[in-house]
Amino acid sequence: MHRRILIADDEAENREVLGEYFERNGYAVSLARDGYEAVHMALEPTVHLAIFDYNMPQMTGIEALRTLREKRCSKPILIVTSQPEEELKNKAMRFGAQGFLPKPLDLALLRQKVINLVGEELAMTVYKRITTKITIRYQEAKPWEK
Repeated sequence: MHRRILIADDEAENREVLGEYFERNGYAVSLARDGYEAVHMALEPTVHLAIFDYNMPQMTGIEALRTLREKRCSKPILIVTSQPEEELKNKAMRFGAQGFLPKPLDLALLRQKVINLVGEELAMTVYKRITTKITIRYQEAKPWEK
């Protein structure tokens, strides 16, 4: 079963880029346009981790995080923002965020945080190992170059 990541951002392009990035890395992805939709979707048992933008209409990412914690939802939630102020970071951490990342996002850092929280998708890991072994064996077995 694929681990599902919920990405909540009011900017369609941000949702799509992050969604495609995590799908290429073997995860299933759900997308939400605002904080209310994010809260509703995060409560689904198939969601393993959520990434919330701070600035969303109707409910900020931190308000959505707080609402989920009040509902006893303990899933890992990361907050991303173009306003990486220390006060916002402290508030997010008080409400139980497992990370607070500034935009523009460092995708390698974000992916590593996701792996640390919910693991790497096994199918993707196996695929990487197989393709690496094939490449190495191919490079080693070039009899025409001897």
